[in-house]
Amino acid sequence: MIADHYRRITELIAALTKGIHEFVKVLLKNLSIDLHVNRLAIFVRADSGNTDEFILRGIHGQIGTDVLDSRHEFRFDLSNRIIRNPTSGIGWDIYVSIHDGDEIVALLALDDTTKARNFTQGQVEMLGSVGLFLDEVFRQRTNIDNFRFTDPLTGILNRRGLEWKMKELQSELLRSPHVPVSVAYIDLDEFGQVNKRHLEAFGDKLLIAFVSELRRLLRSDDIFARVGGDEFVVIWRQPLEIMQKRMNAILEHFSDFTLKEGGFEEQSISFSAGLYQVNTPEEENLVRAVRRANELMRKAKRAGKSRVFAIK
Repeated sequence: MIADHYRRITELIAALTKGIHEFVKVLLKNLSIDLHVNRLAIFVRADSGNTDEFILRGIHGQIGTDVLDSRHEFRFDLSNRIIRNPTSGIGWDIYVSIHDGDEIVALLALDDTTKARNFTQGQVEMLGSVGLFLDEVFRQRTNIDNFRFTDPLTGILNRRGLEWKMKELQSELLRSPHVPVSVAYIDLDEFGQVNKRHLEAFGDKLLIAFVSELRRLLRSDDIFARVGGDEFVVIWRQPLEIMQKRMNAILEHFSDFTLKEGGFEEQSISFSAGLYQVNTPEEENLVRAVRRANELMRKAKRAGKSRVFAIK
């Protein structure tokens, strides 16, 4: 029931996101026509706190007719020339600064601006409003993405969210290859029997309680995701030896855990876990590490459950 409801919401969000992109594409296209320019892009102030960093929020033109909601920051100097440009091959003839008082809040980049080098105050104000509007649109889209990446029952990352986080971490590892990273794949023992002994709603309560307690035991920068009914992945920025000690301590902690709900009771939560250390920052290494940790978890199951298997 929850899965069907979540699937319908996800489909609705996907349609909404597509609609947002189509709307912004039309907006920028019409704006470029009104200004008689070939290409147009809007940058808004980044949240980094640096006065020279901006994020590209929308682009239209011959070499890019789609919206580019970039996560990368562009750096400008005081003369409004790009210093750092992660999007190669894009250069602009002129920049127009959009001010809020003395502060530059947005930049408009134009190409082939023969007919548009002199803007009226009204045009500049209109461009500033468009820039701020696009910023709000994509901020709200980020909130939608966060919903798509979250498991509706437990509130932690879902499988899609884990993939997104692993891509971010993969990029970090390529920049800092000596940072140790370990992966745990966790599966609750006999969870199907819990649903048989009690109502399915109690099983949901047990999952919620397990996740809540495990989150309390994890660090704020640990990556924690639900990837199946009672299967979870945790990624630590720590060596395998430390992770193994922590996992064994967590397993022991849950042996004294009791959940009472609606007249039902479960004493202790047992799980099997596989641990695997990421040794090199090669492409897809994190994906492979999760797969290897899953294999080790299955070996722990076959060996008698309620145990942790680890390998580098």
